[in-house]
Amino acid sequence: MKKRFNVTGLCIPSIHYMVDTDKKIEYIIEKYVEEGAYFTINRARQYGKTTTLELLYQRLSHNNIVLDISFEGREDYFSSFTTLAAGLLQFQSEFETGLSRTCYDICNETGYTASTSGSVRTDYTIM
Repeated sequence: MKKRFNVTGLCIPSIHYMVDTDKKIEYIIEKYVEEGAYFTINRARQYGKTTTLELLYQRLSHNNIVLDISFEGREDYFSSFTTLAAGLLQFQSEFETGLSRTCYDICNETGYTASTSGSVRTDYTIM
């Protein structure tokens, strides 16, 4: 298949022309992910936000558990902490469907502990 320019959605390097993002992806992993820092990706339309997140997902999923969560269309989750916790539990349930271990088990194995409040897990703290 001949490469083409993509002007909508995710760019796929094997079929779309795009700039080399290897250095940018490596920088994000070294500077933020490996140091356990928070970061945001925000730019105007057509700057490669979705492509960057997809490339990060591909690189990190080889050696890490990567949760791919979208809140698109889920604005109601942010009306309170309770609805956010319930929404996150729904994502956890969907994620765990294909796993033999629960997120709770994974957190305990990696040095995290989960506090619970009723049936809703409300926070995770690093030990």
